[in-house]
Amino acid sequence: MKSFTIFGLLAMMAVANDTSKTEASDPIEATTRQRIHPVLIRRDFNPLLQVRIEAKQKAVFLSSIMFSLEGTDDLADVESLQVFLTGDNEHFSTGVQFGDRKLAAREVTFHGNVRLNTGVNTFW
Repeated sequence: MKSFTIFGLLAMMAVANDTSKTEASDPIEATTRQRIHPVLIRRDFNPLLQVRIEAKQKAVFLSSIMFSLEGTDDLADVESLQVFLTGDNEHFSTGVQFGDRKLAAREVTFHGNVRLNTGVNTFW
């Protein structure tokens, strides 16, 4: 069984629709949850990490997500990485991809441009 330590950083741009109001709180709140079951070979997709982003206002855009694979036993064990968006559905799905597939590296950044829904937005 291989060990993967993943740390997600989110780079976001928040744009409020009503410029007459100023928000004292952050426009988003992000949490991560790492899966504890082993990654299985011969499966096309294995969810490693769930990133849950709660957008607290309208017009919040996600432009990139950076992951660190520092602490992974052997990066050669990872063929490639992808990020998928499942919206408010917290079940893994490959329906909507965010950014391009990347080869494994110590740090991997996915670039895209998605408008987050107000409320929960789940990435895998």
